Amino acid sequence: MAEVRGFLGVPDPVLRALGCLTVAAGRLESTIRTMLADLQVNPGSMQTAQALREIRRAVGSGLPAHARVAPQEVIDWTHEAGAGLEERNAPVHSAAASRRDDGAWRPVGIHLRSGDEWALDDDQLMAAATRLAEVAHAGDELDMALRHTPRKGVFLPNTVVDGAWVPTCSTDVGGADLERPTEQELDEWWHLSDAT
Repeated sequence: MAEVRGFLGVPDPVLRALGCLTVAAGRLESTIRTMLADLQVNPGSMQTAQALREIRRAVGSGLPAHARVAPQEVIDWTHEAGAGLEERNAPVHSAAASRRDDGAWRPVGIHLRSGDEWALDDDQLMAAATRLAEVAHAGDELDMALRHTPRKGVFLPNTVVDGAWVPTCSTDVGGADLERPTEQELDEWWHLSDAT
């Protein structure tokens, strides 16, 4: 297979960085939806900005009694997540073009609504992708703190999805060596889920 050098005027390093930005944003949006579900709100088909507002509303109504996080931490995180996704929007909603600068052509992005122009810089895009991934990771940690944790490494979702509740075992400790739940624990956790 021949090596591809760029696509529609966008150099390979920028394409990779845009791909990383897109993947990181998808991860963050998934975290937002999971957190909302763990706050007992069905995310359904709501847009991400609405989901972030719903998280703040749900937190304002009170966290689950078993939560191990302060409401303000979650609210602050939603603002950080929103800012990160805004940073993603400019490059993702731009058309690629080339601009002559000092006798050389350079790739630029032109935002489709505002017309603002910005350099297609792979280092800046990768930095934004890294920030989004970090915000997603922080959100995953906060979400785990919203869930029941009957023993180390085990986090139980606060919600029933499609009528089927299944205890979720995190691999934050022990990895593949994490002790599997006993039948007695599964029974206890099942009943614990009924109380949420």
